[in-house]
Amino acid sequence: MHAIIPFKFVDHTHADAVVTLSNSLGGEQLISEIYDDFLIVPYVMPGFVLAQKIHELTKSGVDWEKCGGIILHNHGIFTFDDDAKRSYEKMIEAVSRAEAYLDAHAPLQLDEAMPKAYPFERLGEAVSRVKGVDVVMKTDQSPLALTYASKPDLETFATRGVLTPEHIIRTKRIPLVFEGEDMEAALDTYVDAYKAYFNRYATDEVMLNPAPNYAVIKDVGVVMFGKNEKEASVMADIVSHTMRAVLRADALGGYRSIGEAESFAMEYWELEQAKLKKQE
Repeated sequence: MHAIIPFKFVDHTHADAVVTLSNSLGGEQLISEIYDDFLIVPYVMPGFVLAQKIHELTKSGVDWEKCGGIILHNHGIFTFDDDAKRSYEKMIEAVSRAEAYLDAHAPLQLDEAMPKAYPFERLGEAVSRVKGVDVVMKTDQSPLALTYASKPDLETFATRGVLTPEHIIRTKRIPLVFEGEDMEAALDTYVDAYKAYFNRYATDEVMLNPAPNYAVIKDVGVVMFGKNEKEASVMADIVSHTMRAVLRADALGGYRSIGEAESFAMEYWELEQAKLKKQE
């Protein structure tokens, strides 16, 4: 895709503010209004498929000098220029548009409740058994996490998909959600549901570990399960950004991610599968 854009420098980010807008139920309209000088592209699989789509959209003629950038719905934003600094400045200006809109129409409002006590050690042991390896846990009980984890019908609320497609490799499509049910039973249910999801779409792919990579616990917070401290910290950062975006998208009318089939295609992208098959 970068090769199709006729400029020396191309900046690409998954800026939270932009993806928050595009992942809201009215995102198509909002993006078209805020970025009326941009090329707007519906979600397609990243990589070669995306490059083909951009080629199709631009081959009939695009005035690149007047094009402020490209928005990829549910994914991210591109800016470009023949000057590196100017391309960067265009990115800052473009993302600032989305941030200003969110500040005006969807300010983040956080609860100040205290978290409930929870047997985290037992949770870590249970997840380790299901994963088949010892996990490093990272717990988030910040006001953001507690606001997120206190929502009614948490199972539905917290399982609406990733903020941007690349996150799925780290976090899986959805977390484990505890709303007071038995810990072991909830883990078994999650694993069975993941296997069913895999079987719905798999052809010759190798199934990833079906255990959860993070959990949302009612009125307690969020817990990440990594193979080491670094992985747990990366997941914690991704989940924090996701929670903030989901809350703000809901304030705009509702949060909506890519679909289940699209999620599977990203999670089991052939480039990732090639690495797994070499390890068999």
